[in-house]
Amino acid sequence: MRIIKYTLLPFAFLYGIIISIRNLFFDWGVLKSKRFQLPIIAVGNLSTGGTGKSPMIEYLVRLLGNNPDISILSRGYRRKTRGYLPVLLENDYSDYGDEPFQFKKKFPSVNAVVCENRVEGVERILQDFPQTQVVLLDDAFQHRWIKPGLSILLIPYAEVHSIPFLLPAGNQREYLSGAQRAEIIVISKCPANLQEEERMLIVKKIRKNPAQQIYFSGFSYGKPVSILPQSPEIHLEKYQGKILLLTGIANPKPLKEYLSTFGLEIYHTAFPDHHDFFDKDLDDIQKIFNNIAGSEKIIITTEKDSMRLQKFANENLLENSMLKAIYYVPIEVKFLSADGEKFNQQIVTYVRKN
Repeated sequence: MRIIKYTLLPFAFLYGIIISIRNLFFDWGVLKSKRFQLPIIAVGNLSTGGTGKSPMIEYLVRLLGNNPDISILSRGYRRKTRGYLPVLLENDYSDYGDEPFQFKKKFPSVNAVVCENRVEGVERILQDFPQTQVVLLDDAFQHRWIKPGLSILLIPYAEVHSIPFLLPAGNQREYLSGAQRAEIIVISKCPANLQEEERMLIVKKIRKNPAQQIYFSGFSYGKPVSILPQSPEIHLEKYQGKILLLTGIANPKPLKEYLSTFGLEIYHTAFPDHHDFFDKDLDDIQKIFNNIAGSEKIIITTEKDSMRLQKFANENLLENSMLKAIYYVPIEVKFLSADGEKFNQQIVTYVRKN
């Protein structure tokens, strides 16, 4: 694997040159970014995924009131459609992508929309949902055709101490210097016991712009939720059985570490990020599940994966015994120490003033 990575370094170097020139063209005004006359908050990252963008979007929705005044615009990664589409829950998630569908399912009163062209997307939102008071741009840090009023950049704690490699040698979309465009940097997926000394070292290493605010956050995990309403409740602190962890996300490590704190026997089956589950996949999962010894066992997955697994529950393609065993663990952003109050105040102040 390391040999392949170093073989790809020349291509990564070329990619870095192209990205740097593109950013310079936007900085110099050769390429134009459009501004809109309403608050627009962009959430994004420097890497290809697994930074916690979806939980951050959901955090902002809760903070700003979870109402029709909020519109979420995503590109709709790996969806089967193209162009501008408002998310409708009566349709299949594959029309929009798992994350936009998840946003709409959790917050039905919010306007969730997908569109590859973000400028067109915002313009259409303002036509179709004129009550919109704030637009949240999902995964839009590199989408510079729109100039957001506020950019939130997520950098996972584990990446702070790693050596980044640009695509295709690594998973970085651009150099760390791009962080200077963000008004807010959130170091995500931090350990709960992060010490003040290390926080200061990270701030010193990351901050490229003196006006930037840097916050530290982790996750809080909720009670497992079944994909079928008739399944029994599971309380992990009391559960004595075995777990098959089923993931199709970029970084399942935090969830696996959380489940490990309960001292349970865990078997992990991992698929690629945004993996669209097919009948064969479910047959394979069924076999793995059946081969786990004992009668007390469940399948734990992520909320995003549950969007892609729900179709099998709806179509009743699996045995009820396995359907009843599938649960997802909801997660929410949890800021460390007093960072949450400061972050909330900065967001609310920006929205009110614009």
